[in-house]
Amino acid sequence: MKPALLALLAFSLATSAWLALQPEADDLPVPAARPRSTPTPRPAAAPTSPAVVLAGGLPTRAADWPAPGAAAIAAWQGGPAPVASAPVADGAAPQRPPPAPFPYQWIGQLDDGSGRPQQLLASAQRCIGVHMGDLIDRRWRLARGANGELLAVAVDSGDTQPVRGAPAQP
Repeated sequence: MKPALLALLAFSLATSAWLALQPEADDLPVPAARPRSTPTPRPAAAPTSPAVVLAGGLPTRAADWPAPGAAAIAAWQGGPAPVASAPVADGAAPQRPPPAPFPYQWIGQLDDGSGRPQQLLASAQRCIGVHMGDLIDRRWRLARGANGELLAVAVDSGDTQPVRGAPAQP
């Protein structure tokens, strides 16, 4: 063996032995944390396992986070925030809440030669192709209005609303 290789081998063995004799990170003493001027309250349901909680006190598993509210879901999906209903006066019939907005917008039409063109719809989560009258998300059906506009019909209430982006067809 060449002397340079022997010297490099001896150096790497000496360095490895020195590193093996060093204390581990968990053997080192941990300095005491400074007390905060105002203690931050922790939620009661927060896990206390160090593997689950980050240094800032935030949970790292999705199951440990609270469920999002209706306004947060509506904001994420691009729909309007839910409006709080006004109190019902004595003796007045309760008003029916406004229908939920149709979550899709029209992006095109696909004619595959079958005579039933598919309407292409997109939402924040997915894109779909549906025929007129097909059930969408177990809540909606597509129909044509009297003036040829594309309408979304709520299955449970029968309310209709125009599909955003769809052109009127004769």
